[in-house]
Amino acid sequence: MYSLIVAKDAFLEHCKYSKSLSPHTISAYDQDLTDFLRFCGPQAQLQDIGEARITGFLKHLTRARRLSAATAKRRLACLRTFFRWLKRRQVIAGSPFDDLELSIPAPRRLPKVLSRPEIQRLSAAAQPARQAVPADRPDRGDAKPAARDPRGGTATTYLAILLLTATGIRVGELVNIRIGEVCLAEGSIRIRGKGNRERTVFLSNRALVGAIENHVEARPAAACGHDRLFANTRGDPLSTQALRQRLRKVAEAAAIARRVTPHMFRHTAATLLIEEGVDIRFVQRLLGHASISTTEIYTHITDTSLKSALREADTIGRLKL
Repeated sequence: MYSLIVAKDAFLEHCKYSKSLSPHTISAYDQDLTDFLRFCGPQAQLQDIGEARITGFLKHLTRARRLSAATAKRRLACLRTFFRWLKRRQVIAGSPFDDLELSIPAPRRLPKVLSRPEIQRLSAAAQPARQAVPADRPDRGDAKPAARDPRGGTATTYLAILLLTATGIRVGELVNIRIGEVCLAEGSIRIRGKGNRERTVFLSNRALVGAIENHVEARPAAACGHDRLFANTRGDPLSTQALRQRLRKVAEAAAIARRVTPHMFRHTAATLLIEEGVDIRFVQRLLGHASISTTEIYTHITDTSLKSALREADTIGRLKL
């Protein structure tokens, strides 16, 4: 007999060391499987888990605990992956999901996107103040940015906002960029995404390429102990949590009331590209989506864009009716 708790620990070890999944993904898997283990009981054996246990867990999530459909779907997706892995390892003969059809209707939520004015305000709030140029030296526009700005922004935060908006990379991908993965001559960055899959993102804006070059040259001496592109004020690699905190401060300085998260920049980058007419397949490749159906959510048209397009078309006015 193989206990559920032992199988859970083995699966998480596989995800961490064999699949090289991000700590965030592993934490989510751990949470989902722990929830299922709590429902089944600590003495539950894999051989005792069948379709009835899965459907019972779904009812428990949606009816007893009244969790959202999105949360329930995530729990079941994790369990499906878990049992599929056990079946491949021949720990179990078959998965309880093999012949199971589950329907969880859920409204399709549009991604939370930052407006163009919000992006501009965030960028302005994060851009660090420039050091004053001595009176005896003419200003050639090469004043160096200050390390920290009283509004809560830093040069690092400002560059992070630019990169997130231009490329749509995930926050975990951003903080893990290594200097050797940046090719300024080609304007490209090699990204290691989910499942350790690699892709290349391109920087079409020359000013952004120049900003990265200046950033590399200005790296603090304390950061010499590692090769990460982004470092904190102590010189240590910048963490995802630290960047989230910086963005919250910048949002406050920009007088943006709603919560601003790194993932909103990913949604925004994709939406801006599609609004500018970029082929959805290119956007899919840029974001690193395995399926184009994931990217299709960005094909929605915002009310603002729709109003602008209709105003410009003005079919009634042009027909002079």
